[in-house]
Amino acid sequence: MARLRVEVAHDEVPQMLRAIILTALANAPDVDIVDETQTNAGTPPVVDVLITGSGVDAGFALRSGRARRVIQIDAGGRAAELHWLENRVQRIEQLSIERLMGMLRDAPATLEHPRPPAAAKLRRRWLPGRRVTTVAMMAEDPLASPGDVAEPPPLVGLDGAPLEVTLDPITARLAVLVTRIAANRPSTSRQGDAFAALAQALGGGGAAHSAEPPGLTFIADRFGLSADERDLLFLAAVVEIDPRAARMVGLLNDHAGRSRPIAGVVADWGGDARTLLERLAGDGPLTRYALVSLEGEGPIATRTVVADASIWPLLFGLDRRPPYAVEALEGALPEKLEAPEAVQTEVARVITGLQGQEPATIFVAVVGDEEVGRGAIARTVAASLNRQAIAVAGAALQTAAAIAALGREAMIAEAAVIVTDPDAMPVERWRELVTGLDAPLFAVADPDRIKPLLLTTARPAITLAAPRRDWPQRIRMWRSRAPSDWQPEAIDDIADRFDFGNARIDAALGLATAEARAAGRAAPDAADARIACERVRDTRFGSAAERLELQFEVNDIVLRDETRRELDLAIAWAQHGARLFGEGGPAASLHAGAGLACLFTGPPGTGKTMAAQIVARQVDYALYRVDLSQVVDKYIGEGEKRISSLFKEAGRSRVALFFDEADALFGKRTEVRDSHDRYANIAVDHMLQEIERFPGWTILATNLSGNIDNAFMRRIRVRADFPAPGPADRCAIWNRLLPPPGERGDILVQPLAEPYELVGGEIRNAVYTAHLLAASEGTELAMRHCVAGLARELGKSGRVADLGVLAPWLPEGAAGRARIIRAVPD
Repeated sequence: MARLRVEVAHDEVPQMLRAIILTALANAPDVDIVDETQTNAGTPPVVDVLITGSGVDAGFALRSGRARRVIQIDAGGRAAELHWLENRVQRIEQLSIERLMGMLRDAPATLEHPRPPAAAKLRRRWLPGRRVTTVAMMAEDPLASPGDVAEPPPLVGLDGAPLEVTLDPITARLAVLVTRIAANRPSTSRQGDAFAALAQALGGGGAAHSAEPPGLTFIADRFGLSADERDLLFLAAVVEIDPRAARMVGLLNDHAGRSRPIAGVVADWGGDARTLLERLAGDGPLTRYALVSLEGEGPIATRTVVADASIWPLLFGLDRRPPYAVEALEGALPEKLEAPEAVQTEVARVITGLQGQEPATIFVAVVGDEEVGRGAIARTVAASLNRQAIAVAGAALQTAAAIAALGREAMIAEAAVIVTDPDAMPVERWRELVTGLDAPLFAVADPDRIKPLLLTTARPAITLAAPRRDWPQRIRMWRSRAPSDWQPEAIDDIADRFDFGNARIDAALGLATAEARAAGRAAPDAADARIACERVRDTRFGSAAERLELQFEVNDIVLRDETRRELDLAIAWAQHGARLFGEGGPAASLHAGAGLACLFTGPPGTGKTMAAQIVARQVDYALYRVDLSQVVDKYIGEGEKRISSLFKEAGRSRVALFFDEADALFGKRTEVRDSHDRYANIAVDHMLQEIERFPGWTILATNLSGNIDNAFMRRIRVRADFPAPGPADRCAIWNRLLPPPGERGDILVQPLAEPYELVGGEIRNAVYTAHLLAASEGTELAMRHCVAGLARELGKSGRVADLGVLAPWLPEGAAGRARIIRAVPD
């Protein structure tokens, strides 16, 4: 008989399915398995049959002489197509090993079996081995199918007589167990007779010692199960799908309702019960990887063994729902990372260094802020080790069972494990994961939060830093995703305004597209994208900061020329700083840092907050005023954590942080006299570090600039002084706040402004009060209302003022009683 040369494509056929097919081919007497590394396209024909997935061009493989026939199997293993060079194609549904073997030999009769009934699918998909069924046996076995009749080899039962029985791998393996149990029971006992009869009915098991479901072979080999562990796992799993097995276990338990095996069942087939129970109670693979669980109370030997719900379908080639999703990593290369060139170089260096290391020793920590490409870096390095990965959040790994299941799934898929935010795990779970995982481990985390975890583990970690995106990188990311008809300048402006990662860029573009279509336009423009970015921009400060409305324009404030020039510098930084001082910029050699710190000084009410709002509006920054009472904490270390969280959150968006009365937090460090002084100085030092590395805009406003720590002053690049306004400035402020000159009636600005040293905030309050008084009288705003508002503001501060010049507008008798009025606070 001519031998068939068969190749099974390594990359195209799923790993589990490939293992099953190779097992069947190895048992075929007339098949030689050809490794794909031995093939040579220049030597026709290389193989008789190429078994591959649907991604290969079958016609090219045939025409090039690589194979005489090509069998393409779909990803789920449910169907296949047989291709000949004569452009003939035959599709086979309900694929099984028998049908695949028939396709190898061009046996149409074998290919045209009728579709088995639904009940048979549980153990007929990809179960290798010969099936033999007699009509009499089909009546007893509801899973039998007339389409599975074939010529049987002679089988011998316990009494030596030939048998004709169903012998699929499930039944064969079950028959082996029952035969061993029957042989271990006294033949004179009632149970011994029952097991002997059951073994006889199942086929004895004498000719089936090597037959078992291929999934069981795969799991046993992958996890290094002993023979007894293999049998216990099979028995715990088979009762889920085979009523014969459930009845057999009920017979073992002497209770028909207890149809799951107990751990001590190994003694019933003559196994090494002591060793198995020790491994179940200790670090054996069945419990270590959560292949089974032990339920109930009492001794280990009497506890029920339950096969994991995501494992037993795998044993029999059935569809399953794994607890963790496995993702493919093909195509993840360092040069494809949307990251600075220095990061790509470092990633490539780490990949080179990891080659040849044992998977269980590899540990890579990718650290950085959120949305800076940490996950992409981890996947790129993992792709150099495995084609697959399991990504899971630390918050999902709270129990020992979750850790065990993760390690199990990583071994089944031969996948790397990527844990995001591992600091959300309990420390003991983290230690279990690092020490027990037999796969490459990647941690994606905040650099400060992962440091304590790295100190608790013995597995050495390689640290990769994911730096924040620079302006050129953001431009590349936006240009690669934006519609081609957008102007480059508009894209650059969006990239400058919004420091978004891939996820939020895609979200903003999706929102812009939806809004454009709702407005009747086919595609969004850059203006739509800017509006969408504002909506996507996410800040989660909680009660630590409040967003200030940017309602003021440049003309709403009266400033000295020196102050206005300083504010112009802040605007210039916001508009051009990233381009000038970033990597590759004309001023990059200055190492000026990414952020800008400003100091606004002056008495209350001189316009510091208004100026911050005006500048933020000019440069399209969101402005948040920090509530120092929510940031500073009386407990040691808590304040530093809140400060770090505040700056980290602000760094994710185009946000300016406004610290009012900043001297309360940024005051001078004191001589250390006690622990309170020491921890107060630590808080100041921590704030210095955060401002140093903050990529955004920080504004410190204070009434007492002399109290600001000198270390802060050295980091200030813009200092704007807001002194109390002089007579001319006060007139300008009154004029801006009052109605236009033609609508003022008898209101005179000079007597209101020049004699009385109010600041801008007080003048605003005086005009506010005047409008309310006029409204309550039902009249137009008049001079007497403004004078009353002015007097009220003077009274609130307790100042002495000569109101004689305003006597004509004072209430009757007021001027006669006293021209020098000492106002009393409300």
